[in-house]
Amino acid sequence: MPIIRIAALILWSPSRFATLTTFGKETVVSESEKRTTTTDDPLQVLQQVLDRADIRPTHNEDLPFQGGALGLFGYDLGRRFESLPEIAEQDIVLPDMAVGIYDWALIVDHQRHTVSLLSHNDVNARRAWLESQQFSPQEDFTLTSDWQSNMTREQYGEKFRPGTGISAQR
Repeated sequence: MPIIRIAALILWSPSRFATLTTFGKETVVSESEKRTTTTDDPLQVLQQVLDRADIRPTHNEDLPFQGGALGLFGYDLGRRFESLPEIAEQDIVLPDMAVGIYDWALIVDHQRHTVSLLSHNDVNARRAWLESQQFSPQEDFTLTSDWQSNMTREQYGEKFRPGTGISAQR
């Protein structure tokens, strides 16, 4: 039941060791104040950044995420490794890969009713930082202008017609 188990978890870490974002042939790596762009294999670049972060998790069934890479690996990333047909219209702009490297996380398990702090550095310093944070009340969400759609009713319906956009397949 790993899907149910993972769905019961919330991972929270407001800071990352690094981020990697790939669009087409370019990957941008942001670490601290340093930002580099490369056309190298994005998965090899990801491994190099993980090696620099020196995150070495051990197996723990209670903590399925123990730091490391977390993010989006899009279908189009596969174009970096093999020839794929281009039949889908790119109607939204998303990176092919968008990954954060996390060396700490606060993990809330709703099934077990536990909260775990995981840190690959000074866990006591991380805990002290978390405990020092102050709650700031938030105002209720309100629109700043009238609501408007990004497509017409007809355009929305077109997305679900067979052979276009999203269509159910069995």
